[in-house]
Amino acid sequence: MIQLAGRTVKDETNPGGDIEIVHVGTRPGEKMFEELFYDPANAEPTSHPKILRARARLPPRDVPEALELLGKGRVPSGGVAEGWSSTDFR
Repeated sequence: MIQLAGRTVKDETNPGGDIEIVHVGTRPGEKMFEELFYDPANAEPTSHPKILRARARLPPRDVPEALELLGKGRVPSGGVAEGWSSTDFR
């Protein structure tokens, strides 16, 4: 980001740089990793043991139809678009 902004990093090899980066360590309560989801039923392994791939919840061909229904305000009080069951959105 620094280089994209046309700036340079200030460090031992470039003391005249624009921006110095200082490592301050972790702070109390700081997360060391992020879990975006964790549903083993919807996760597939990748070549890296700590990286999983999420499977699509809706088949891709159904997404435009679902968006069209939602765009028309066809969402009853139960929160599920008409013509779809709750399992279609899990």
